[in-house]
Amino acid sequence: MLTGKKLQYLRILKGYSQVYIAESIGVSERWIGKVENEGLAPSQEVYDKWLQCIYGNLKPVKKEKVQSPKVANEKKQTVSKKTVKSK
Repeated sequence: MLTGKKLQYLRILKGYSQVYIAESIGVSERWIGKVENEGLAPSQEVYDKWLQCIYGNLKPVKKEKVQSPKVANEKKQTVSKKTVKSK
């Protein structure tokens, strides 16, 4: 298994950002930084995904935007207030 510094070298050599790698393998950018600074060791599964990403076999997964229930509720109330007209 390659060290974090070697994974970082490969990432930079290929021109990928930490964000790109993180989104591709399903971890946080902060976690990528910790691995590259050798504070953490990735599992074999994550390590394999990292290499697949570096060699172009794995692309970032698009995340769906999820609204919190509070925000969704506030929008409903705002719409309701606007539709009510007083004479």
